[in-house]
Amino acid sequence: MPMYDYLCPHCGVAFEELRSIAERKTAECPGCGKTAQKQVSGFFTSRGSSTPSSGSCGLGNLGGG
Repeated sequence: MPMYDYLCPHCGVAFEELRSIAERKTAECPGCGKTAQKQVSGFFTSRGSSTPSSGSCGLGNLGGG
């Protein structure tokens, strides 16, 4: 299960929770008990080209030829 970041708009507490992908996007704030919102991850970002250059993953030629 992935870890998600949450931020409570009511009291400002930021926290993480281990949750299933299928679970809803809100969680109970450990600070005030109100609904906190899941934060957007910065992991998937665009760096100019949408197509990776050959060999960028370090696996070389996977075609075997």
